[in-house]
Order: sequence, then C-alpha cells, then structure tokens
Amino acid sequence: MKTRKYSNIEKLAYAVFLFSTIIVVNLSIGFISYVGLEKNLQIISADISDILNKNIEDNKSLANALGYEIPLPENQINHQLGVDINKEIQSSKDSAYHRKIHFSPKEINKEDSKVAVIIMTLWNNLSAESKSKYWTYYTNKERKHYFLLNSSEFMHYKDDSPNLKISDFIERLSSKLNTAKGFLASDNFYSNVYVDAMTGLPTITVGAPVIINNVNIESAKIMGVIVTDYTLDDLDSIFKNAFMEKGLDISLYSLSIKSKKQDEVPLQINKVDRVITLPEIKVGVTDGFYICGHVGVADVVKNSIWLFVISNIIMLIFTVAFRNAYIRTNRALHRLSYDSLTNALSREGGDIVLGTLSASDDIMMVVADLDNFKNINDSYGHHVGDLALKYFVDTLHVNLRATDKIIRMGGDEFLLLLAKCDHSVAENTLKSVGAQLQHFSYDEVSIPLSCSYGLHKFTGDFSDDYQNADLKLYEMKRNPGRNSALPAGSSLSEMSSQTHEDTAASNLLTLDELRKHPEYYAGRSLLAMLHLSNYSSLKSLLGVEYSRAHMAYFISRIKKTLPDNILLCRERSDTLIVIFPPSHLPDQLNVGQQQLSEIFTLHEGAQMGNHELRIVGSASMVEEELIPERFNEILLNAGIALHHLREKENGAVTLFTSEMHEEGLHQILLHEQLRLALDGDEFHLVMQPIINLEKGNTCREGECLVRWNSPVLGFVPPDKFISLAEETGLMIPLGEWIVENACKQLAAFISRGAPEDFKLHINISPLQLQQQNFAQSLLESMKSHELLGKNICLEITEGMLLESNDHILAQLTRLRDTGVTISLDDFGSGYSSLSYLHTLPFDQLKIDRQFVNNLLTDSRSESVVDSVLTLSRNFNVPLVAEGIEDNETGEKLRTMGCQLAQGYFYGRPQPFDSWTFSGDRLV
Repeated sequence: MKTRKYSNIEKLAYAVFLFSTIIVVNLSIGFISYVGLEKNLQIISADISDILNKNIEDNKSLANALGYEIPLPENQINHQLGVDINKEIQSSKDSAYHRKIHFSPKEINKEDSKVAVIIMTLWNNLSAESKSKYWTYYTNKERKHYFLLNSSEFMHYKDDSPNLKISDFIERLSSKLNTAKGFLASDNFYSNVYVDAMTGLPTITVGAPVIINNVNIESAKIMGVIVTDYTLDDLDSIFKNAFMEKGLDISLYSLSIKSKKQDEVPLQINKVDRVITLPEIKVGVTDGFYICGHVGVADVVKNSIWLFVISNIIMLIFTVAFRNAYIRTNRALHRLSYDSLTNALSREGGDIVLGTLSASDDIMMVVADLDNFKNINDSYGHHVGDLALKYFVDTLHVNLRATDKIIRMGGDEFLLLLAKCDHSVAENTLKSVGAQLQHFSYDEVSIPLSCSYGLHKFTGDFSDDYQNADLKLYEMKRNPGRNSALPAGSSLSEMSSQTHEDTAASNLLTLDELRKHPEYYAGRSLLAMLHLSNYSSLKSLLGVEYSRAHMAYFISRIKKTLPDNILLCRERSDTLIVIFPPSHLPDQLNVGQQQLSEIFTLHEGAQMGNHELRIVGSASMVEEELIPERFNEILLNAGIALHHLREKENGAVTLFTSEMHEEGLHQILLHEQLRLALDGDEFHLVMQPIINLEKGNTCREGECLVRWNSPVLGFVPPDKFISLAEETGLMIPLGEWIVENACKQLAAFISRGAPEDFKLHINISPLQLQQQNFAQSLLESMKSHELLGKNICLEITEGMLLESNDHILAQLTRLRDTGVTISLDDFGSGYSSLSYLHTLPFDQLKIDRQFVNNLLTDSRSESVVDSVLTLSRNFNVPLVAEGIEDNETGEKLRTMGCQLAQGYFYGRPQPFDSWTFSGDRLV
C-alpha cells in the first residue's frame, strides 16, 4: 500500500526521469546536428579551396612562363609567341595593352611594356578553363602600374593601401633569391585577407611571383607578381553556389575568412547576428587564410528541425501514454486496495498492510461492526444500509489519526489498526465514535446507529489476534454494557474457556498444529473442506451462544457420520477441514461423498431451542497424498472446489479437478481484467431490433446489449462477466457507462434517420436500482442527449421487481411518470403468479426464450406462450417473444396474437451505426 509521501516521491521521480530523458535526447540530437554542420562546412571549404587553389596554380603557370620566356633573345621570343615584341611596343600607345595598364606614369619603360606584351600574349593563348573570371593582374615591385589580364571591373586600389603589401612580399622573395644556392621555386605564393583602407572593399588576394633572368642564379631576379583578387561579392557568390550545389542552407552559418597573419581583419561572408553562439568551426583553406563558421542554437535546431519535431512528438506521445498508464494503474490499484462504497481499505489492500506489520510496531487491533445492520437493510432498504456503512467509516476517519488504518473485512465488519495506542486511548476514541453515530438520519428520518467492538494488542500472530478481538466483539454484543476493551483478563478468558471446552470436547486441531506436525496426516490422501453457509447469519440474528451451539452440533454430526480417526480442524469460523484416515477400499471416495452429503441432511421439524434447526452448506474433496510441501496447495484446491458449489443445492459435494484450478485462475484473471476494462474503453454497445409482427415486421424498438473485447482474454460472453460484475460491485460503474453510452448512441441513431419515437431497451441490474440516485442519473443522461421518456424502456427481471423495496418502487414510479416504460424480462421462468403481478409497475412482458425455442415441438411450451399472451391482453400490455431463429416460429407467434418479436431471424446484435432505416424497416 503506497503512502501519500511515497506516491509523491514516486511521481517526482517519474517526472525527473521523463524531463531528464527529454533533455538528454534533445541535447544528443543537437550535438549530432552541430557535428553535421561542422562536417558540411568542411566539405564546402574543401570545394572553395579547390576553386582558389586552381587560380593559384594558374597564376604559378603564368608566372613560370614569364620567367622562362623573358630572358630569351627577341627573335626567339618572337618565334615562340608569334608576335613582334618591338612592333607591339611601338604601337602600344594605341593598343589594347595600353588600355589594360592602370595607374600608369606618364612614361612606361620598355621593360614594362615588354613584360606587358608577353603577359597579354600568354594570357590570350590560355584556354578558357585556365583563365580566371575574377580580377587577375600583373604588378611590379614599385606598383607603378597594374596590367589587367581579364575584363573584370578594376577595383581602383590606391598605392598607399596599407594592407596590400606586395612590395614586402617581393623584397622578401628577392632577398631569399639572392641568398639561395639554386633557382627559387615559384610555389611560394602571395596570400592575404584584407580590407582596402581607401575603398573599404574586403578582398582575398592570391598570387605567384614572376622570376626573370633565371638562366642562372646570379642574374635571376623578381620582376613582379601575378595576382588574383576576390571581392566580397565574388566570395559571396562562390560560397552560395557551393552550398547550393550540395543542397545545404548557407543561412545556418555566420561565415568569415581570416588571414593567418592578420586575424584582426576578418572578411564577413554571411553575417548573421546570433543570440546564443556555439563554439567556432575553423577550417583552413590555403597557407594564408582559413574559413570560420559560427552557428547558434537556433541554427542547430533548424538544421535538424524535423528530427527535433518528430523526436519530441514521440516523447510527448510516450509521456502522455506513460502518464495515462500510470493513472490507470493507480486507479486499478486503488480499486483493488480500497472499498468502493466506504473508501476504507479492501481485504486485498488490508492484506498488503498486514503483511508489513510486526509485533514491534505497537499496534492496537479493533474489530468493529454496526449493531442491527440487517434490520436497517430490511426496514429502509440496502441503499440506506450502504449510507449507514459510509457514515460509519466517515465517522471513524474523523476520529482516527492519519496513521491509523480502516479495513473492511466484509459486510458491516471492519478491522481498525491503531498505531502507538493503548487500551484506554482506543476505548475513548471508539466511545466518541459511538456517540457521533447516534445522529445518523435519512430523508429527515432519524435512524438509531450503534457499534460494537473488540480490542486486542497485535502480537504478530494475526490469526490468533483477530480471533481474540472478534471474541471480544461478540462478548460486547451479548453484554452491551460490558467493557470489551479490557485487557485479556476476565472477559476474554471466560469466552476463550468456553471455546476451548468446545474445541477440546470435539478434538479440534488448528491449522498451525497441522502445519507444524505433518506426522499427523502422514500416509493420508483424502481431505475435505466443509462450509457452514448459514453460520454468520445465525450469529447475527440469534447471537453468539446460538451460533456456538449450532457449530458444536455440526461438529458432532461430522464425528458421528464420518469414520473414526479422522483429523478435524477449524480453518475459519464457518469452515472445517476433515482429513480422512488411510483406507485401501476401492470405493473410499464414493463412500466419503455420501457421508459428507448426509451431514447436511436433517429430518423435518428438527429444533434447537425455539428455532428450527437447519444445517446449510456444502463440501469439497481433494484426493491426493498429503505431504508438507503440498499441504497449502491442497487446501487452496479444496477452497477452489468449494467455490464452485456456491450456487448449488444444499449438501452438494464435489471433488476437485484440474479443470477447476484452471477455471479458478481464469476467474481471477477475469476479475482483474474486468477492473481494467472500465478504464481501457474495452466495452462497446450493440443493438438487436425488436420487430412488430402486427405491422408487417416494421421496427420501432431495439434492445441495447453490451460486449467486451479484452486485449488479454479476447471476446468475453456477457453471461461470464455480468454475473462477476454483480458479485464484485463493478456493476455500478459498468451500469452507469452503459446507460450514458446507450443514450448517446440512441441520440446519434435518431439523428441518422431512426424514428423520433424509437424505443431502446436497456437491461438494468438490481445493484443499479438500489443506488439512491439511479433515476436522477438516468433522467440527466436523457436530458443531455435530448431524449424523451418514450425513447427508453428498462428491462428488469420479475424476481427483481418482486423483491424490490419501497425505494426501488419509488424510483421506478418516478421514471414511469416521465414516460419511461418497464419491461418484465424472462417472464415465466421465475414467479409468474397472478397474486402479486397486478401490484407491480410494468408496461410490457417479455417471455423467456426457453418456451419460444420449443414452441413448434412442445405442446406445454405452446400452452405457456398462449397463457402469457392471454395475461398480457388482460393487463393490456404488449408481449415480446425473444429467441426467434426461423420464419416458422415467427409466423406461429403472429397467428397466436403476439405483437413483438426479437431474435437472430430478424437481425443479430450489431453496432448502432451498422443499422439504417428504409421507411419503417430496419436494414
């Protein structure tokens, strides 16, 4: 049993676990997304590096060509280039070469003109693929002029730009060349990132040196540099195209290019301000610069938005499913652990609590029940008895502490566990409860209430402690003025002595003695369990003394009827265990069954005191060798077999079989699943039409039936779970669900075309009618779905109506006043007596299907049907014949004057939306 503190801790633990899981999953997705962004930038940077390095290689090839060609004699140059250099120089004033020279002084020296002619000639000879589309030019050391190789717009750099230090680059290379022992390799190239100071234009520059006179090391020198500049627009285009070709989103990055020598001059490619920025991604491109990428949390989410969305939706679904499962589980546990009527702990919940107790816990046990509870039920009705029980428990809750436990043991008997409490405190508490009980009233009628109780200190042996407290309880009932809370002295000793005298006289053993001494039953193989069904009622009605005398007589009959040397044990107050002596007779089992049956058979007129003596009960038998390892299992099997006789006649005796065990387990599973089914929406409603035989098989009525498809058990027939629901009290919530959903389905059925006066029959359980608010609840459901009284017919059995009290009759009368009709179901199978029928409120008769099934072959069934038809005409109410499976039976009923019919021949039960109307006929 979970305490509230433990439950809150458990909820907090679940919440922390789910929250942590969501955080970890999202962080993991974010990390994967970030790594993906980094990898994508590396791929893009490699592509961009290829573009830039291709231009560098082209510049190196051009620079090398200049270095090889310039030192040659002019005739060789003319031959190599196919151009007369001198002639080209002379005409340079008006030539295209001149137009490509920028920032030129008034005079261009011959050497520069010669270089320009050679550069242009080589450039023109390059293939289109080798020509850069960006601004490629040649400049000398003094930077007196720039010679453009392509037609790109000139950027108008000024000589005093502090960032474009080509002169420093040439001087460094010249110094290196002059000190070198061999030719200077041209793989040294110029690379920088800068922003021009005069124009403010961001630029990347890459270039290669032009080495002339390199026939030998002494004469070689640096003439100038072949340079390609990439402006911001160029770079923006390069990056966007690269991202587009890869199908990637450039907006996820804030990109910049930085020089390895001048980190303070970044070149922003895609500048986006970000609130939260993750660690920088840095990728080298050339020896001179690298690309930096910044991404924010929003970029990481955007990059994997669908993964985030789908993952979080899945986690949300899981969280909701987990929460709903947790709620359903706790509701199921609550239903198992708490009594639905009083909200006290149930027997199952109490067993859990008792299993945690020990003798050191300092617990005072109190067995308490209401006095004259049966009289309240008989005089005011069971619903008032239920209210009295609830009032009793509510009063206990008010007077007890939060640490105290209230367990409903059955009927009106409760077990209280008072923690850290002595006899006097417990006695005062219960006296206070008794004083408050006197104020119970119902419907402005004061109803006297009182309770009896027995106190006993918990010693660790629950069975003995409970029996001692129970003895004190009945001592108080017998002597109301006696103090049942006194310690185990006078009253308990006196009562116990009488019990022990009975036990000693009868040679009764206890279960503990049998378990501790297996030698008692060694070699025996036949065990019987006998249940005295009327023991509890006799004790309540006639007192403890009478019930004790009755049990003593029962024991004496057992000893007289059964063989000598039996072992006799009292398993519970109303249940005895008999272990037969060893026998080699082949018919021992049959003889034992006959003898057990004889125990319950008394001659007519037997008396005990002033009362008729009746022994009501049954017995079960288990034939199996009794050994210690199997003893408890054999007792359990005997109990299972005894349970199978609960609806059998008095004196029934049965032998345990393996099939009973399987059925017992199935019943337990059925009970568990039935509780869960109410929360799991496993029930659904179907409708079977009721046909009017007098009006050409038209349809204006139908019966609503409930079906259960369990995910564990599959389809469960109604006769299996309805009776179990009534036994366990689950019929109350199930009945409420049926009524509400039947009204809802009927309203939708009418809106789809069913006649406005269509009448739906709903089967009602006795437990539902006993509820105080049944009529009001039904009327509210009808009102919420805009139904009238003429739309509803309640089917109840004639036995239920006969045994109804004033409360039930009042509810039925109230419903009939609103137009709701009452149908007597299965008429003819029970009482069917004219002596009471005229006093009951009903509007329709429904004859039991057993008479309809045999109508064509059995004259007695035909007579019964004819008699019921005559009865219905006399009472002026229609008769419904159910169970019609062929046309002949239907026609026979029509000729006999039956008005309404129902059965598979006219239509099997189907979901409401499977039926449609065509005129007055249901299809």
